[in-house]
Amino acid sequence: MHTRLRRRIAASAICAFSAAAALAAGAQPGREADRVSKRKGEEISAAERGFGIHLLRSMTAGKDRENVFISPLSVFLVLQMVGDGAAGATQAAIFKTLELGTRDQAAVDSATRRMQNELASEEDVKLTIANALWADRRFTLSPDFVKRCASVFGAKAASLDFKSPSAAGEINHWVSEKTNGKIGDMVTPEGVARSRTVLTNAVYFSGKWGAPFQPSETEHAPFHKRGGGIKTVSMMYKPRLYGAYRSGSTFEGAMLHYGDSGIYFYALLPRPGKTPNDVLASLDPAHLTKDSQGIDLELKLPRFTLDYSSELNSYLDHMGMMVAFRFPAADFGPMGSRQFFIGEVIHKTRLEVDEGGTVAAAATAIHARAGAARGHRETPPPIRTVVFNRPFVVLIGDSDTGELLFAGVIEEP
Repeated sequence: MHTRLRRRIAASAICAFSAAAALAAGAQPGREADRVSKRKGEEISAAERGFGIHLLRSMTAGKDRENVFISPLSVFLVLQMVGDGAAGATQAAIFKTLELGTRDQAAVDSATRRMQNELASEEDVKLTIANALWADRRFTLSPDFVKRCASVFGAKAASLDFKSPSAAGEINHWVSEKTNGKIGDMVTPEGVARSRTVLTNAVYFSGKWGAPFQPSETEHAPFHKRGGGIKTVSMMYKPRLYGAYRSGSTFEGAMLHYGDSGIYFYALLPRPGKTPNDVLASLDPAHLTKDSQGIDLELKLPRFTLDYSSELNSYLDHMGMMVAFRFPAADFGPMGSRQFFIGEVIHKTRLEVDEGGTVAAAATAIHARAGAARGHRETPPPIRTVVFNRPFVVLIGDSDTGELLFAGVIEEP
């Protein structure tokens, strides 16, 4: 029996038992509470997806020859932590940028806690999410802020001597450990020394394809870069993937599963005359999980590895968070000081795609400164061929929670 099916059956059984017990006790089952909880969870997922696509659009605008790969989930969570430490117009600007609007903070925190727990329960893949607070020993974080971050985000808190180079080393060791050694040197001693507190998030994912590629089928093939250049890549090949074909007005592509988990991988190839930016302009990841009328796929996809890093200040500023970066306008009183403002938002990622599956890792640091294959069918359905031999979009997300874990534009694999 499939893992997701077992999970749904177990959940249904628990709900049925709880309802029966409540009725036996003369109470009504908490259906309304369940509906509210589910709705809040869906709102958080929709906000995270919307924020992630908006951020990726901002980061790829005007860039037509550069790989961009981010973790919307990582940035979203660490900004939520920062938002919980803000007040007034500063908090409102952060939540608006995260597309959370003016929703009740307690409800947002509750839904976020539940979402992280659900992601951590995925089977057939390895997915870890970690958060931490690091404070200069000369400064004390607000106890209420520390308690909230521990409760909502599972964030550890540590006090370090930010003037010592060993402080950056300890933060970088934590990031490396949480990303399985995929990301190091997240912060610099100079950057930490200028800060009063550093908030970090790390996301690590490793999953095997439900239908692995055969290494013997991988061949050298040309990849056409924008601007006319050609690069030879290792092109993986699958002659038929059942129901994996996806299409839209600006793209056609592939949906690949990892084992029997709810995690998916999308590769979206712009249609002739279109660009990855055109794909992102109208993309709604929530619609991609729908089956494409049972069309199968013949797929050629590059094997590649990439590392990416960026400072996100200018993009988040443009998206509406400008007040958080400016002193004395910024208000981070609930974190522990009205003199705080955000100095840097640093984001680093790594993506490895090969015949066996995918490894993806991400880390985000904010410096706060003072001042599967399906069963056999009798009649084979139509099959489409998609060759990813030019720039394309990639997404890694969770179909059960709706979260967008990673997203990017691959200009040159």
